[in-house]
Amino acid sequence: SWISWRWRCSTRVSCAVSPPRAIHEARVAARLGVRHTRQTFGFQRLQVLQRRLLGDLQMARDIAEGGVTPGFQESEDDLAARVHEIHPTSFSTLSLKYHWRAVRRLGASAAIVCLGLAHALAASAAAPPAWQPVTKIAGVVDVGGPRADGWLVVMGTGKLWLIDPLGAATPYPGAAYSDDRTAETYLTVVPQLPPAASPSTAGCSFQSGDVYVLRLHAPLGLNHVDAQGTKTAFATIPNVTALGGIAFDTGGAFGYRILVTGAAGAGKTEVAAIDCAGTVSVITSSAPTVEGGLEIAPPSFGAFGGMLIAPDELSGNIYAIRADGTSRPVAASGLPKGPDIGVEAVGFVPHGWHGNVYYADRITKGNPHPGNDNLLALTSEILTGLGVQEGDLLSATEGGATLIDVRCTATCTVLPLITTATRAHGEGHLIFTGATPVEPSPSPHASPQSATSGRTGDAPTVFLVAAVTAALVVILLAAVLVLRDLRAQGG
Repeated sequence: SWISWRWRCSTRVSCAVSPPRAIHEARVAARLGVRHTRQTFGFQRLQVLQRRLLGDLQMARDIAEGGVTPGFQESEDDLAARVHEIHPTSFSTLSLKYHWRAVRRLGASAAIVCLGLAHALAASAAAPPAWQPVTKIAGVVDVGGPRADGWLVVMGTGKLWLIDPLGAATPYPGAAYSDDRTAETYLTVVPQLPPAASPSTAGCSFQSGDVYVLRLHAPLGLNHVDAQGTKTAFATIPNVTALGGIAFDTGGAFGYRILVTGAAGAGKTEVAAIDCAGTVSVITSSAPTVEGGLEIAPPSFGAFGGMLIAPDELSGNIYAIRADGTSRPVAASGLPKGPDIGVEAVGFVPHGWHGNVYYADRITKGNPHPGNDNLLALTSEILTGLGVQEGDLLSATEGGATLIDVRCTATCTVLPLITTATRAHGEGHLIFTGATPVEPSPSPHASPQSATSGRTGDAPTVFLVAAVTAALVVILLAAVLVLRDLRAQGG
């Protein structure tokens, strides 16, 4: 109780630290942390431990300076009187006694801090990453962009929407786009292109921010939607029975054209390139079966730089298609495979990424993964904490939105990121925001990275080492201060 504490304080100097009220407040702070997540509890408990650690250090300093802290002299007259009655010849003995007590408490507190940090990090590692809903869009089937203003373009139930950086949805301007309302109408948004892409050999240029959408009724092809919302039929794709993917060639190997994939029969895929004039050139009619969100690999992606990367949900494989029409597998995803189950989307982590990655989650009735009609997101902080690096390939499944990271240097390695399938039904592309626009070319002198380095989540380990090092530094500094003050008193 407060009365018994005051009585003890009237006879002992050490009572100046942590009176019952302070202890009570620390315990309340710890209890409040329990009401939140395990991570919040761990970090609030560390704050309490830090206050104890700093209190011990301050007490050692105050006693060593030969005086008493203001806490000894507050309006408690009887306490102050008894403190000032302490004989000066005995103060050095008391000082020595409490110096070593402070040192012991500092060591114990630092050890507890280290254990608490380890516990908080373990709790953080134990909580698996999960997609978070950003906004509801009826029948959401794809997302594209971002545009130069940072906004995303989303397709849902045959309509186009704009999503601002805060996640608010606005109907696309102009006459309402309404086409193929129940189909997988994937889209691509023209990015900001390098000077080499404009003008093209066709004597025209793609306009940054314009939208191109798969037209999934006869004649199969592309629709163009400009910034004002005007829709026009842009191109017709020959010799296909269905269309299943679209991407813009951002690397230039395909002439900075739009790339479209479609079923060519007998388990084969046609890849067609469309220039700014709407002229269609068939790259190949014998690529492996692929479908979903496609992407161009950056130059840093091992032997696959500049190629069209495409997933196959049936086999679970990810393929690379060259500009000459030949193809080769990049990696086996290791994820569940099959119709409406396997890998659906691919996307590359951009240079200087500090933002989100987005994925469409579409309601699909009667499916084991029925979906929610949400635009989903994961943050760069979460994924980089798991070991994801710029230039890596992410690939998500249609059934359950599980996720992997693929890194290719001399060889390719696969790192599972989200392994537990949810009710989400993923569709379309993986789109990143918060990137530095231009990716630097890899250094020709850089040595190949080990296939296993950085694949188990480096950030938590580095943080733990730094925390332990900081605790040891605190102990060392405290010991130096105490010993210095002891020598000063001895002199």
